[in-house]
Parts: sequence; structure tokens; C-alpha cells
Amino acid sequence: MTLASPGVLIKEIDFTATVQVADQNIGVVAIDAERGPTDQVTYVSSERELVEIFGKPNNYNYESWFAAATLIQYGAVVAVIRPTGATDLGLNNANIKLDGTSSTSLVIKNKDDFDSTTTKDYTWAARTAGSFNNAVKVVVVDHGADQQVTATGHGLTAGTYFQWVSGSKTYKGNVYKVVDVDTIQVTLWDTTKRLTGNESLVDASNAALATVSALVSDDVYGTLEYGTNRKWSSIAPQPGTSASAVTKGAKYDEFHIAVVDVNGTVSGTPGSVLETLTFVSKASDAKSAEGSTTYYKTVVKDQSEYIYPGDSIFITSGEQLALAGQVGTAAEIGAALQSATFKLFDFDGTGSGTGTTDDSVGTLSLADGDDYSYVDSAAIASVRAGLVSGYDLVEDPELFGDVDFLVPGHISTTVVARLIAIAEKRRDCVVVASPEKSDVVNSNTTSKKTDDIIAFFRTLPSTSYAMFDSGYKYIYDKYNDVYRYVPCAADVAGLCVSTTNNSETWFSPAGYNRGQIRNATKLAYSPKQAERDRLYTDRINPIVSFPGQGIVLFGDKTGLASPSAFDRINVRRLFIELEKNIANFSKYQLFEINDELTRSGFRSAIEPYLRGVQGRRGIYDFLVVCDSTNNTPDVIDRNELVAEIFIKPARTINYITITFVATRTGVSFNELTN
Repeated sequence: MTLASPGVLIKEIDFTATVQVADQNIGVVAIDAERGPTDQVTYVSSERELVEIFGKPNNYNYESWFAAATLIQYGAVVAVIRPTGATDLGLNNANIKLDGTSSTSLVIKNKDDFDSTTTKDYTWAARTAGSFNNAVKVVVVDHGADQQVTATGHGLTAGTYFQWVSGSKTYKGNVYKVVDVDTIQVTLWDTTKRLTGNESLVDASNAALATVSALVSDDVYGTLEYGTNRKWSSIAPQPGTSASAVTKGAKYDEFHIAVVDVNGTVSGTPGSVLETLTFVSKASDAKSAEGSTTYYKTVVKDQSEYIYPGDSIFITSGEQLALAGQVGTAAEIGAALQSATFKLFDFDGTGSGTGTTDDSVGTLSLADGDDYSYVDSAAIASVRAGLVSGYDLVEDPELFGDVDFLVPGHISTTVVARLIAIAEKRRDCVVVASPEKSDVVNSNTTSKKTDDIIAFFRTLPSTSYAMFDSGYKYIYDKYNDVYRYVPCAADVAGLCVSTTNNSETWFSPAGYNRGQIRNATKLAYSPKQAERDRLYTDRINPIVSFPGQGIVLFGDKTGLASPSAFDRINVRRLFIELEKNIANFSKYQLFEINDELTRSGFRSAIEPYLRGVQGRRGIYDFLVVCDSTNNTPDVIDRNELVAEIFIKPARTINYITITFVATRTGVSFNELTN
């Protein structure tokens, strides 16, 4: 804007942009868990969450499970992945169809996978794969019958429309179920008017149908059970008519769903109700009075923690039509109301459905859920090798931005090499790795263990994006009341997290001050000085049990074989932080004009940030060059901005030499030191 006449025009230029500091506390672990969503990243920040979502450790997955639990103990947030694998690893979702059969090959990875699948050839399916969902029972109940009455020799059939006159008004209903030749259950269109006995039932043309002689039950719903001696009425009142069904002249589209843990494999308590979804609708366009959808498929998909809905829970093919298709005369609506497409289960003796004792209640039990295949040693090896596919989800930093540590769930050369490849591609995280269990947890001499550990890590590439350690610790598994050996890789990542939280990212996580390994009874291998010398020369950080000092990470090397500043973990982590934070800030310079104003603004944000790092002992000195000297006309014409940042990283002390000199009494110290 410009002024055409005298005045004051105010403009603003913002040079207050700053570099935002990202936390470094996210570790990624692929777990062969017994439950939980698959092929997606799930953030867990407490051990209780880990148990609730992914179950407890078992004899096969305890290494990967405790890797996640260990990270949490040090204050990390764990990105847990439960992979299905590139090949079949045995996982299967428990499921059930109306005919009682189930699929042995159904895998629903997660909600996105469920949404993208067009054909859902089941009635109900477990939310996550695993055998623990087998025998979980899904029970449904609709409005059903209101009363049971005696109409001797009635000759009526289920679904028959009837009406009767009381006083000056005509009341309507339908035969819900034929109990026997003398007894029927009826659904009333107006439940404020009940049958009491002595009513003459006629059809729409007033032709006689039957005479009600006695009331047997005035509360059929109150007798219905979702389990032995467990009444539906204790969960919710009788289902009725949704608000949108009322506006269309339809009735009784609502029903309830209960998920019951029959054997206690989910909750630990047999017969407990895991969840209830009440007053859901059979109508695909039904909505509540507040305007939210109540269609059962949508409600179950979005709100249930335990099940997914399949193609239909109705006996006949095709589901309840949209309410817009149910408008008609009272008799027509009544017929539609009681048709098979409007009921959960078929009437006794009609149609192709089997029904239950009470047609308003339907019960189906999930089956054929399977865990990871651990049938033999070859299958176990296949599962553990397949876990590496889970880390593919975090390989692309543009698709998954926040990663700080890649922690192998089970150690092998193939797995660690794959994680190193991911870290070097991302360049913003490090891999932590211990040797294979057989190298450490055995009866060999410490010299042989040292040889085996060195041989294992020599198969891995040289990289500054990895940290190798020597340790397996002995821990107590409270969930199974046993002691187990687990790798210390997650502890090394945890020490880095606690160092960041309590000091700075660029401080070393090793040593007596910050390198204390937690939750360890003992080590499988505690190297002596000569063995530590061999390990450290081969870029392996010893984990040592010092009497009276605890168990300590006693090295801070990266996996880089060549001499460099980047062969120290504090330098690598320093540069990861600097590069990540400055790169995030630099994105906001894209598509700006490449002139001195932009370059000056860039420097004015970067230099204070680096001075802050320098003041916190991360670097000794720095220089930022982003001006016309490196942004030449050729660079500008290529639509580039060039910035060069020179860093002198702070170094840690790995070796201390102290010399004691004995002198004569009369010697001057100044003479000796000059």
C-alpha cells in the first residue's frame, strides 16, 4: 500500500524468528507383542500403557518388550510398532460370521486398513490380531417384543400387523414371535397402551385375527439376558426409536451391543463386560437429536476398543434401508419394521436364519485369532527377522518426522545393519545395539566372550549413527515371576535420554555421573581392563559392573571406525540436534527473496541459537557465513540459498593422565614448572 496524499504509513518487518529446539527422547522399537494394532506407530509413555495396549511379555517376546519398557524407565517416549511382516508371521484377527464360521486368514492391521478394505466378509472381527480375543462374545439386543400374551388357537405368524380398539382410539402392533399355538409375543407401536387381556385383534380392514385372553408378561425385555443370569436391563433400558427415525415415521431402529470377555483372556476377569455401545441404529442415515450419526457400523468403527463391524449382522442379504426409504402408510411402515431386513435375527420358522431362543437377542463368539508363529526354532527365527519390516514405517523423515533412537527388538546382524541403513538415510537418529545373546549369555570364558562380541560387531558397517555396547543385564520379570537376560541397547538409548533431560544432549551419557544402568541385578559379562581395551579399540562401549559403584556404561564411542570427531557419541548427538533444529528453521526461508535482507534475517536467527549452545558448553566456537561471498549471482540464479556453518564441537575426556612428582624440600615449584 502507498499513500497518494500526505500521511503516515506504518509497516512491519519481522526479524524475531528463532530456532526452535526439538526434544531428543523418542525411541522406536518393533515388538512381537501378543496384542495391539499392527503396522502403525503407537506412542507409549508409561509401562501401564504398554501393558494395556500391547499386552505383557512372554517367553518369546520379552527382549523386545523390555526394550520398550526400559526406554520408558529412563524417561523416553516409545514409538512401538507391531509388524505383520513382509511374509506371513502367523497373526490373525479373531472373527465370526452369522453362520458360525470364521476365517483363519483375516488380518486387519489397523483402522486405516479396515477403512480401505471394501469387502468385509465377517459379522464381527477383533480390533487387533491375537488368540486372546478367541471366545470373546458379541451380544446384541433390539427392541424386540413388549409383551407376551395368550391368544388361544391364534393362527398368527410372525410379522403380522394387527390393531385393536380401546375406547375411541385404535392402537397398533405386530406379532414379534410365535411362541406356540396359544402364545405370541407382540411389539406395540404405542407402548403407553398395553394389552391386558380380552382384546380383539383385527387387521387393517377390521377382519378378525385373534382374541387376547390373558397377559403372560408385561416386560419381555426385562427377561432377556446377555449372559447367564445377567440381564440386559442392567446395562440399558429397552432400545427404542432414534430421533431421525421418528421424523420418518419409522420405529424401533435402535439396539444395544455388548462385548463380553467370556474366558477373561482380555480383562483377566471371566465373564466381564468389556464395553457396551447402546442405542445404536440399524438405519444407515440415523442420527441422534444432537445430529451425530448413530448408525451401528459407524459407531462401532469409531468408538469400540475391541471389535470392528463386518458386512452385515442381519440374517437376510442386504441391510436395513435408509430411513428415507421407509416412508409409507402406517401398515406399510409396520410391515417394514418387522421384516427380516429390520431385525437382528430371523423369526422362528421363517426365512433362512437360525435365530436364538429370543429373536431379539443375538450372540456370536469370535474365533480363529492367532499370535505370532512360534511353533519351532525356524518359525521363531522367521518372526524375529520379520520384525525389521516394522522399522520401514519410520524410514522416510518426511512421512515420520520425530525419531531419535532405533532400538532393535531382537538382535541380529541383519536387523542392526538394516537399522543403520535407515539411520544413515534419515541422518537425525542413532541406532543402539548389543551383541547377540549367544555371544554373551553362555558359559564361555570372558576372553572367548570378548572374541565373539568383537567378531559380531566387525560384521557391521562403520558409521557414526550407531552405538555398540557389550552388555546383557539380568532383570526380574514381575509379570511372569522369572529372571531374564536382556540386551542393554535400550539402556544406552535411555542414558542418552536422561542425559538430555538432566544435562544437555551434547554431554556424554557414559561414566559414573550419567552412565548408571538401571534395573539390573547383574551382568552376563563384565569386561576387565584388558578386555575393555580390546572392545574400545573395536568401537564397542563396555558396560562394566564396578564393586560399590554400580553397573556403568564405560565408553562413548560411535560405530565409526575412522578417527574423527564423529567417533564420539556426544559430537554425533550435538550435530544431530544442530542440524535438525536449523533445518527445521530453514524450511521457512523457502520461496523468500534471496537478498541481503533474507540472508541477514537467517544469520540473526542462527547465531543467537549457536551462542546459546556455546554458552551451555556444547561448542567451543562457531562461524555462520551466509552473504554475498557464498551467495554469488550464479547461486542466486539457480534459486539457491547457501549457508556455511563452521562448528568447533566440545570434546569429552576419555583418558586422564596424572603425574605425581616428588621434590626436595628446598626446591621452588616455580623453577620446576617454568
